[in-house]
Amino acid sequence: QMVCHSQLHAVDLAGSERLFMVGNDSLRRRESMQINKSLLALGQMISKLSKGVEGSHIPYRNSKLTFLLADSLMGNCKTAVIACISPSSSYQQLTDSTLRFASSVKEIKTKPVQNQEPAGDLVQTLRNEVAMIRKRLRQGIYDQSQAREMEAQLRGDEYLQDQFSSSYEEMQVKAKTAEGLRRRTLRRLGLCQSVGQVEKAGSNFIVVQKISLDPLLSGRLTWTMSPGEQLRIGSEPDCEIVVDGLGVEAEMCRLHCLNANEIEVLPGSQTFPLEEEGKESLHRRGSLYKRYSSTLVMVNSVVLQEPQILRCGDFLRVGRSHFFRVNDGEATLNRSQDAKQAMERAFGINGFTKDAELLRERLGAQRGDEVIRDLKDLKLVVEEANELTVELRGSDDLSFKGRVLMDPLDNEEPAVVVSLMERQDADGSCYLTERSPAIATWTLAEFQQRLEVMRDIYDEVRLRDLPWGQPGDLDPWHARDRIPVITSRGSPH
Repeated sequence: QMVCHSQLHAVDLAGSERLFMVGNDSLRRRESMQINKSLLALGQMISKLSKGVEGSHIPYRNSKLTFLLADSLMGNCKTAVIACISPSSSYQQLTDSTLRFASSVKEIKTKPVQNQEPAGDLVQTLRNEVAMIRKRLRQGIYDQSQAREMEAQLRGDEYLQDQFSSSYEEMQVKAKTAEGLRRRTLRRLGLCQSVGQVEKAGSNFIVVQKISLDPLLSGRLTWTMSPGEQLRIGSEPDCEIVVDGLGVEAEMCRLHCLNANEIEVLPGSQTFPLEEEGKESLHRRGSLYKRYSSTLVMVNSVVLQEPQILRCGDFLRVGRSHFFRVNDGEATLNRSQDAKQAMERAFGINGFTKDAELLRERLGAQRGDEVIRDLKDLKLVVEEANELTVELRGSDDLSFKGRVLMDPLDNEEPAVVVSLMERQDADGSCYLTERSPAIATWTLAEFQQRLEVMRDIYDEVRLRDLPWGQPGDLDPWHARDRIPVITSRGSPH
């Protein structure tokens, strides 16, 4: 048994008002202006509907009148319009406009459809339909394509049955669970609050912000912490701040908010033994080799070995490329400047004072500053290359070292190069000295090309189970083909 549902709308439209007929009554003048405004919006909507152009925008929301009449003009309806006119000659213009309006309305085509649904409880109807579809699927009366369509319909009916059969209290619990999951996901991604929202929160929170060299991204990811709250940083999916990449372990460190001005940072729970005092051990994790985890967390360029206190303005480095700054709720982030300070502090690249004075004296202030900036960039990429070497090879027998070549008898500009050094073996330990043999030396541009190859190899190896060194793997440390190389003897290859 089917039940039909319908609605009846009866609307009495006011006629157009002429201001000269209203007189000096201000209230009636305002009323007439509102009536004319609504009728103008209605006329524009009728004009677009009468043209029947597919895909064109119909301005239903331009006025309250058109919004109320939307259901009577959208198509699933039967609409009758009665136009009232006057036989008086003094109303000839109003009669003409009314007839034109009625002619436009007559051009609108509607397609009414009966609104039917099964009688009785909707949930019970869905249950019966689900049982019927399951029975037919078990009987195998459908071919493969029809079976897929019925399975999709079955899933939709089951979803509707679950939604409509829930009580109000159960729906509230589901809504709260979904909202909690959404908040946790946004917080894990650092998107729970923008910088403006954090500033409005006042001083009740302390803020941890992600720093990036890109000024458009720096400070965009924020985590607010209230007193007593904790955050874990690591590569495990259950960490509140998930990071990955060079030098990142499952749990790198933990942040504990003490008050609105201080955060205690503690080393991660995952540690690995040292082979001997002062020497780092390597352990294999997947297809890569990782160092002792505590050496990869730094607070203001100091290695984190025991719990330390972070205050507003302090920087935290996790792994090779993840940097964080602590701000209070009232601090304003200067993104580009903070990124620069974070990198200089975390990498310790401010120690070029003597070299800077010598270069400025030799090359001039402008060119000397340019060379200093190149040296800072060189330190970053050389440390990255050394970390890639250790994690891919599982050994520190090879090391990259940046050099500045200057001829004291010549006034030519210094050359910035990178050498691949082989650590000397003495009593089972590898160490690097100025006299260590150089396997090859590259210019900075050539070294950056080789570094790109090492990054590609790292991205490929970290996604598989076997470590580097399998047949077919590129060797960016010794291979000389496809990449320009200058050997230590100066002969190009």
